[in-house]
Amino acid sequence: MRNIAKTCAILFLSLSSVLPSVAVAAPPVNGLGSLAKKHSARPFLQTKGFAMAPMGFVRLCMEQPRECEAPAVYQKVVNADANTLETLKRVNSLVNRQITPVNDDMRNDVLGDRWTASATAGDCEDYALAKRRMLIAEGISPAALRIAVGYTRRGVGHATLIVRTKRGDVVLDNRFDTLRLWNRTDVRWVSIQSSDDPRIWERL
Repeated sequence: MRNIAKTCAILFLSLSSVLPSVAVAAPPVNGLGSLAKKHSARPFLQTKGFAMAPMGFVRLCMEQPRECEAPAVYQKVVNADANTLETLKRVNSLVNRQITPVNDDMRNDVLGDRWTASATAGDCEDYALAKRRMLIAEGISPAALRIAVGYTRRGVGHATLIVRTKRGDVVLDNRFDTLRLWNRTDVRWVSIQSSDDPRIWERL
């Protein structure tokens, strides 16, 4: 497992109202079968109404509107067979190695954080966008791919790609090459994109 040591602050208007308390991170797992059965009572993230989108995401939609289009394929849940899981693991690991970790929020930019799906160096949301784009190219339904933001156990803002599979919501994190279910990470989730329209965000 490759662990990328970096920080990733998220410019999110309503984030300050959420306390950065989080659960202890679970150990990485190889595969999701037994893990999904053990936590079958809550395999999916539950949304609680609309939320403000991160400002970096709003800027992305203005500059690269194609990244924010509503999906033409509305398959909201993908299979969790061996081939699909292998694709998720391969893309997660590949992008984790292709992008050089840089805290993009530290740049002197009056408009704040810049999100992009084609970065060669960037922070957590850039990894998530690159993975989303690559998985769509691999044939994974866009409606099953959503970016979520929250806090790590250190209180640092973080973004990951969430893939909704039939075994649960799987996290593709730039800090880990392993796949983890949403409730087996150290992230306290704050909000996530809607599967109907990626421009809409919902509270978690």
